Amino acid sequence: MYWSLLILRFITNHRQHSDASLIQGRARTLTMTSLSYIYLLVGIWERNRMTGTRNHIMDIARSQFFKTGYAGTSINSIVDATKFTKPTVYYHFKNKAELFASLVNDAYDRCFEHRQNAVDPHLPASEQLYQVIAADFAFCLATPDLVRFVVALTFALPEDHSIDLTAIHSRDHESFRALIERGMSTGEFDCVNAGDAAIALQGLIAINIMSYLKMGHRPEFLSSGRARDVANILLQGIACKGKRKGHKKGGV
Repeated sequence: MYWSLLILRFITNHRQHSDASLIQGRARTLTMTSLSYIYLLVGIWERNRMTGTRNHIMDIARSQFFKTGYAGTSINSIVDATKFTKPTVYYHFKNKAELFASLVNDAYDRCFEHRQNAVDPHLPASEQLYQVIAADFAFCLATPDLVRFVVALTFALPEDHSIDLTAIHSRDHESFRALIERGMSTGEFDCVNAGDAAIALQGLIAINIMSYLKMGHRPEFLSSGRARDVANILLQGIACKGKRKGHKKGGV
């Protein structure tokens, strides 16, 4: 009987100790999990704050460069306009040239990505051509200041800025050229030179966007319906059908 009581007491004490250790272990795990979650939230908040700061600097700098040009804009003028300290600006961009390069790449990349995402590769090439035009029109309506910056860069003299835009412009041209070539391969388009047709497409988009930005047109000028009309002008041409020698109907 005595030994039975000792064994029972030992088992009871061991179980209580085990339960206490288990509770402490779970509490420790819960605390570490909570701290990890807090650190994660703080990290996300800090990244968002830094991204917001960088975006604000870029927005202000874009406006400054557009108004006074590359040579006429200084880091000091950007710092004053952002209301940030100079170390804050230099934390994100080491100098004016890097800031300007970031603005250029951001502007063209956003426009290019918006266009690419708007095109359905499973549709006929003629419909993709319309989607390209409609996408660029919509992007201009949504971000007119950004598009003004892009247009100003595109048609600026080389000495007006320090960035070589050849690769960026070639990327746009090659994407348009690839679209025209797809249409030619399927028999939808009939043109002598895909590269020339791509330039014509770029020109139609650019002149309509510039007209909207400079001539005070209403937003309907860049509507999806008008994008369809512009696409049809390119696809059908403006010559009388009977006088279009050497070309099929509906050709580019």
